[in-house]
Amino acid sequence: MESSESCTDISNLETMLAKSLTLEDTPNPTTAEDILTTITNYFRELRAVCAKGKVFQDAVAESNIIKHSTEIIQKLLNDPRCLQYERVLVCIRVGVQFFGNFVVDNDHTRSLMWNSNKSLLRELLNLSDVRAANFTAMVVYNIFKGNTAIPYTEVTHIFPMILSLAAKESEFALFCVEHLISWPGFVSQVYPVLGVGERLFLLEVCRELTSKGAHLPADTAMLIASEFKKKADIIFVAHNGLPTPDPSESAALLEAVATASGIVGSEGAAKLQQDGALLTSAVFLLRGIHACMSVEDKLSAFDARGEKVQELRQSPMYGFKAQLVRLIGNLCYRNKINQDKVRDMEGVPLLLNCSRLDACNPFITQWVVLAIRNICEGNAENQALIASLAQEGDQILQGGAVRLNPDANGAMRVSFVESTD
Repeated sequence: MESSESCTDISNLETMLAKSLTLEDTPNPTTAEDILTTITNYFRELRAVCAKGKVFQDAVAESNIIKHSTEIIQKLLNDPRCLQYERVLVCIRVGVQFFGNFVVDNDHTRSLMWNSNKSLLRELLNLSDVRAANFTAMVVYNIFKGNTAIPYTEVTHIFPMILSLAAKESEFALFCVEHLISWPGFVSQVYPVLGVGERLFLLEVCRELTSKGAHLPADTAMLIASEFKKKADIIFVAHNGLPTPDPSESAALLEAVATASGIVGSEGAAKLQQDGALLTSAVFLLRGIHACMSVEDKLSAFDARGEKVQELRQSPMYGFKAQLVRLIGNLCYRNKINQDKVRDMEGVPLLLNCSRLDACNPFITQWVVLAIRNICEGNAENQALIASLAQEGDQILQGGAVRLNPDANGAMRVSFVESTD
């Protein structure tokens, strides 16, 4: 009985919405306002009807209600003068909320909404009214959440707008970005067409997800690694007159790949460990940066209470060296090929020499300790090298905060000495 009555109600609403399409032809302002109020109330009723579940959503889908509602909202958007009035914006907001309830947990209505309203949704995401744009992000999120058959090329056109909204702290836009990142192959397709600012935000979301233990698709992890290697190669040859890469993007790529490489058991981390060129780039880049910074190491080794610490934190290179150490350590975790490679590249003494406290690179000492542990675990050759370095003492560890000491069984233990300044 309830379903039959609801179908009658929906039929009535369809008829009333169809009549309301005369809004733009109404010369009397008072009559126009009355019709606008009526339409808004129709949208409220439809919003409530669709919230009841799939049966009601399907009933709306079988009618022409979506078609009529789309036409009404499009007419309002087509007249810039209308958008100056709060009543019009309220009508649009409620109409978009109705669309949101229409697509929740319903594959059929999701496909219907996306296939018929891609252009309208894109226009609404660009709307200057933040609330309406946020409600549209909710619609898009619910469409994407259950519809993996959407061609990536269609999503690529709308993705920059979603990123822009997410950067402005739109919750549903951020949900949408996080969900799209989980689609295999999506980031690889969209990344090259994004601007630098959009890339930085996308990389930050990737880093946040992996820092919470989420697994990036393997191709996404490899894309980030590939982009980082390109930046590293340019840095290596920058002295030949080539333009240096954007330091902010280089730093964001490094932090994202370093974080992803530490998700033990993920396919992405396993693929990164198999990328020998990534490890080579990280070691060479660390050596170059360490050599450059060693010349002015006193400038970077401020006490944590120093006046310039806050200034250092604003630099995109803040923590860059520490993240390189972190990446190298993660790539060597229970991977003998990479452990041996670091030894062959004389990376062990390099890592130990990076252990001194450095205000530009907080926690670098701890990352060195972890990296040395990962390099030595299950690797007798590296353990022997560490033992020999310990015997050489300060010649290798000069000024460093790491100490190598034998335990009761003769095995070397890596520890760090806290500053007493």
